[in-house]
Amino acid sequence: MHPQEFADTWSRRALKATERDSYVQHWLDLCQLLHHEAPGADPDYKFERRVTKVGTKDKGFADVFKKAHFITEYKRPGSDLGAALQQATLYSRDLGNPPLLLTSDFQRIEINTAFTGTSPKSYLITLDDIAENRVVGGNDVPALQILHSALHQPYDLDPRLFRERITTDATRQVGLVARRLGEREGRTRAAHMMMRVVFALFAEDTGMLERGIVTRLLERARLHPEKTSSTSRTCSEP
Repeated sequence: MHPQEFADTWSRRALKATERDSYVQHWLDLCQLLHHEAPGADPDYKFERRVTKVGTKDKGFADVFKKAHFITEYKRPGSDLGAALQQATLYSRDLGNPPLLLTSDFQRIEINTAFTGTSPKSYLITLDDIAENRVVGGNDVPALQILHSALHQPYDLDPRLFRERITTDATRQVGLVARRLGEREGRTRAAHMMMRVVFALFAEDTGMLERGIVTRLLERARLHPEKTSSTSRTCSEP
């Protein structure tokens, strides 16, 4: 499923969504978007995992649970996600204290970290953030990368390691792009192109350019190279 398709689908469905009748399909679509397996019969990853609320004898059901990964709680569109987080927190101890608590009202997804020994951090992601893969959370990280980490590798979102890992990965990828561009275009042209890209990213950080514009331009170039090849040649010229 393409990000724009997911956003369009749930901007329509959310208008009539109910917590119990809609959350399974929302989660299945999210799994398809992020190339993650769907819950099954395994009690370590399933819908409606039975649980006891901490400090009480009351029973409940976690909407989606994956052992050592996350608890996900849904509410009706427009509901207070804080209430959903409170409910997930009450379930957390009985489910082994997973590192992430996810909440959603179908139009928004909030990822709350719960790593031992760290202050909690939240990432609020809207349908528009998903469609345009906007950066979220104050760490200049695209929404889809945050969601992918939440489902596949939750410990990538540990605040103690997150910024260091992102910086290291970004530096490695920039170096790879520069090397391949140099092999194709020559070192001088590649250096000019990379300096302009780095400056554009700096301009985003300082507010000189609209946030996320470089990512969107590069994504369009990837999807439609025939429409951007002449521009790319121009930009790479000294």
